[in-house]
Amino acid sequence: MPELPEVQTVVDDLKKAIVGATIVSFDSFWKKNVACGVQKFKKEVVGKKIEDIQRRAKFIIFKLEGDSVIILHLRMTGQLLLEKSISKSKKTTLLPKKKYIRHKWELKKNDEEYNLLFHDIRKFATVDWTDNIGNYKSFKKLGVEPFSDEFTVAKLAVILKSKRTIRSVLLDQQLIVGIGNIYVSEILFGAGIYPGRLADSLTKHEISELYEKIITILSRAITLRGTTFSDYRDSEGKIGGFQNFLKVYNKEGKQCEKRGCTEIIQKEALNQRSSFWCAECQKSIKNY
Repeated sequence: MPELPEVQTVVDDLKKAIVGATIVSFDSFWKKNVACGVQKFKKEVVGKKIEDIQRRAKFIIFKLEGDSVIILHLRMTGQLLLEKSISKSKKTTLLPKKKYIRHKWELKKNDEEYNLLFHDIRKFATVDWTDNIGNYKSFKKLGVEPFSDEFTVAKLAVILKSKRTIRSVLLDQQLIVGIGNIYVSEILFGAGIYPGRLADSLTKHEISELYEKIITILSRAITLRGTTFSDYRDSEGKIGGFQNFLKVYNKEGKQCEKRGCTEIIQKEALNQRSSFWCAECQKSIKNY
């Protein structure tokens, strides 16, 4: 599933390209995933100008004129791809299998015409519309944004007052948003913390180090345009670059890359989800 860096990359790209564009038409080829219903969605969005594009957690938000919003979620395999519409007969060049396009917007900005294509192999990605984002159900329980002013070392210390494992706390979207399996493994490795350790056992120094790694690793992943293993693509259909700099994720059986360490990266199931870690750099101490 795309995590914060991947979603932010898509948002940044689309913001540069189509803010100010007007939605000319909308077609859905997988209607059941348009939460508000296709007819209502068309009625509310066609003819409206896109005034801004933002991210909240792993959601993509198109702010429309008139204070309503389109809310998209990529889920497991969703891709939002933008192409210039040269002619009606021109085939999509970004996608080898056009049958996986579930939704399509035609946009116009000045003299340019675009197709925004929602490509999704597994059909889990969602589309919705609301004119009351403040009461939008999926947003009500979302946690703090890692790049917000609210997220501080002190805030992280409060979040970590838990008897759950540090890994499960960082993955809890009701506490901190945007971190998934890839980045939680990389963050904990960077901070030198065993993923199965209880969250409330961390020292002040460890909490500060963890905070720093959350910010720096997510920031670097955004700079490198996300991580691609299989499905993630940016709005131009290109892969990310952070997969080339991963230290532990999906590297079980390989030697740790930290200078001076000869330990082999391990894979362990924690809370029924795979975790990757180095036994030397992330000491597994059972009792704190």
